[in-house]
Amino acid sequence: MAPFCIIWHSLQTLYEELFHFFLMGCVTLAAMLLVLPGPFALAGLWGVAQKAVRGQGIQWSDYWEALRRYGPRNLLNALVALLVYGMLALNLWFYNTPEVSPVSGNLALALTVISLGVTLIWTGMVFYWLSFQLEMLDPRFWLSLRNSLYLALARPLHTLILLSAAVLATALSVAIPLLLILLPSFIAVLSLTSLRELLLPLLQARQTA
Repeated sequence: MAPFCIIWHSLQTLYEELFHFFLMGCVTLAAMLLVLPGPFALAGLWGVAQKAVRGQGIQWSDYWEALRRYGPRNLLNALVALLVYGMLALNLWFYNTPEVSPVSGNLALALTVISLGVTLIWTGMVFYWLSFQLEMLDPRFWLSLRNSLYLALARPLHTLILLSAAVLATALSVAIPLLLILLPSFIAVLSLTSLRELLLPLLQARQTA
C-alpha cells in the first residue's frame, strides 16, 4: 500500500472511532502535561489504536489494559529516546560552536549532515518502536528496536512521507489547538497501519526468496 493510501486509511480509522479517540485523547493529553504519566497514557492509546486498525471495537477496558501492560515498557522507550535525542543535539551543538569544536568548517559541516541523517533514522525507529512491541508475540526491547531500524531502512521513502504527515499534523494541531487532543491518536493509528502494511510485503518477499 502506497504511503498516501496508508495516511488516508489512517484518517478513515480515526474518523470511525472519533468519539472514543477524542475522549481518550483528553485523558492522554492531560497525562502528557503531567509528564511522568505520559508514556503510560500513550501506551494505552496505542493499544486502543491497535484494536481500531484491526477493525475491532474499542472500549475503555482496552485502554487501561494496554496502559497496564505496555506502560512501563513505553516509559523505558521514552527515556532511551530522549537520551539519544539529547546526545544528537549535543553533537550538533558541539560541531557548530567554533569556540569549543576542534574540527574545521568543512568537517563540521559533514559531521552535521551525518548527525541530521542519524536523527532522521532514529525518528523513524521511534515512530515504529511501540507499534512493533504491541504486534510482537515476544516484545523484547532490543528486538523491537532492531526491527524498527530494519523497517525504517527497508522503506526509507515511505517512512519519510509518513513522518512528514506526522509533522504536518503536528503543525496543524498547533494552529488549531483543539486538534491536539486527536494528534496522539492519529500518530498511533498511522504508525500501526504503516507497520502492518509495510511489513507484510517484506515478510512475503522473504518467504518466497
